[in-house]
Amino acid sequence: MKKVLKYFLLTVVVVLLGFFSIGLLHPSYSYTNSIEIDCTLEEAFAAFTDESRAHEWLIGYQGYEIFRR
Repeated sequence: MKKVLKYFLLTVVVVLLGFFSIGLLHPSYSYTNSIEIDCTLEEAFAAFTDESRAHEWLIGYQGYEIFRR
């Protein structure tokens, strides 16, 4: 029984060390970006919701489909 507990605790420690080392090797980054647009809110919303122009700001955009219940 002590042998099983010893291996269990060792496994938990190894897994925890693995998670912590991943966090140290691959830290997360965040950044922000902003722009100013010389138009009204309505014009900006219309441009953003125009599917034919979505490829201008969504890299790899192919389209969307609305699902209904």
